[in-house]
Amino acid sequence: MQYIILLLSVLLTPLSHAIDWLDSAEQLMQPAASSSAEQAAPASGGLSDMLVQGLGVTQTQASGGLGSLFSLAQSTLTAGDFSSLRSAVPGMGGYLAATPASGDSGGLMGTLGQLGGAAGAASTVAQQFSSLGLDAAMIPQYIDTVSRFLQSSGGQQSVELFKKGIAALL
Repeated sequence: MQYIILLLSVLLTPLSHAIDWLDSAEQLMQPAASSSAEQAAPASGGLSDMLVQGLGVTQTQASGGLGSLFSLAQSTLTAGDFSSLRSAVPGMGGYLAATPASGDSGGLMGTLGQLGGAAGAASTVAQQFSSLGLDAAMIPQYIDTVSRFLQSSGGQQSVELFKKGIAALL
């Protein structure tokens, strides 16, 4: 019965939510080493703290900016590639949940965001950073920090997956 409910839930859930939900469901089915609340929140002492200490941003700005980058990667990578990337980042679900809404701002940035493709993706991330009170010029600093973190936590393959996922920003 549990498996039928799980299968129906997955089939009726949008893909972006299904990945998070499957991770949670998998934890419920197996003996948990940590609580699901710990998995949902960004890991303290980890990636977001590197940004807070290294760039002087707030925890909210760090988590939201990471969410913007990882959301872009999630929308670009295959489910399998994103799952591999996700496994190298403790607290990924918390970062994704902290992603700011992209909003419908007017002007050139709003128009670019609606175009799609690389220009649209870059514009959307820039808008999200702006909504956090961050300048778009900080995006490369976030990317460098994430790349260093991934190199130490998941190796070169994780770095390459991340950069593939955010190629529109590079």
